[in-house]
Amino acid sequence: MYSGQGTILAGTGGSQPATPSPFNICTEDKEILMKRSLLIAATATVLSLGIAAGPAMAQAASSPSSGTVDQAKALKKQADADYKAAKKACNAMKGDAEKQCEKDAKATHEKAEADAKAMKEKAEADKKAMK
Repeated sequence: MYSGQGTILAGTGGSQPATPSPFNICTEDKEILMKRSLLIAATATVLSLGIAAGPAMAQAASSPSSGTVDQAKALKKQADADYKAAKKACNAMKGDAEKQCEKDAKATHEKAEADAKAMKEKAEADKKAMK
């Protein structure tokens, strides 16, 4: 019987060759595969969040100052939720990838907050002008 270590186990009579099995993966290799899988999943999550948020962000970017105070509050709340989700996805990453992910998430959040603030100020000014 083959032990996976390149040796022949007792009781096999030495009839089975000591060739490595492709199904025997050492613990270190399993860890590496798991980390890579986790990194790929985290990256896919971040990208899908960016793609899904793309049209909404494009609309907000094209007209950040047109809307009501309630819409501005909703935009701010959505920006906070998106930032929280993006930071959570960044936590699965390590090293420079994590730092860059957090930097991008923060920049996106700050832009969305600025857009929400501009929308609120414009709505309040429009409301005041209509009185």
